[in-house]
Amino acid sequence: MTTIATKPAADLAAPAEPLLRHRVDSAEDRRLRWRLALDAAWRRKIDEAIALSKALCGLTSDDDGSPASRGMPLSGRLQARTEHAYDEVAAIEDAIARIDDGTYGICAACDQAMSDDWLADKPAVRYCPQCSVRRPSLVD
Repeated sequence: MTTIATKPAADLAAPAEPLLRHRVDSAEDRRLRWRLALDAAWRRKIDEAIALSKALCGLTSDDDGSPASRGMPLSGRLQARTEHAYDEVAAIEDAIARIDDGTYGICAACDQAMSDDWLADKPAVRYCPQCSVRRPSLVD
C-alpha cells in the first residue's frame, strides 16, 4: 500500500490578514509611481513627435528617402502640431527633473502640494488648480 504524505492542517490555513488592509504609500512609492508614469508618457510623446517630424519632412517610417517617395508640401498645421509635440516632450522632461530633485507635485507659485487627481489629469503641470485659476498665464 502506498502512503501519501500530507501537510499538517496548520500549513493549509489561509494567511493572516495584515493589520492595515490598505497600505499608505510612502513618499518614495509616490515618487516612483509618478516617475514611471512620466517615463511612459515621455516615450509615447517622443514617438509622436518623431512621427510628426517625419510627416513634416514628407517621409514615412518605411521611406527609402528617394525623391519619388517624398510626400506633400509642408503644412502650417502639421508644423504647429510638431512644435507642440516637442514642447510637450520638454514639459515632461522638466517634470521628470522635478521628480529627481524632489519638487514634483509642489506648485511653482504657492509651494503647496498638488493632489494626485490634478497631476493625473496633466502630469507635467507646474501649478495647482487655485494658482492656475488666479493666474491663467501660468497654465502650462
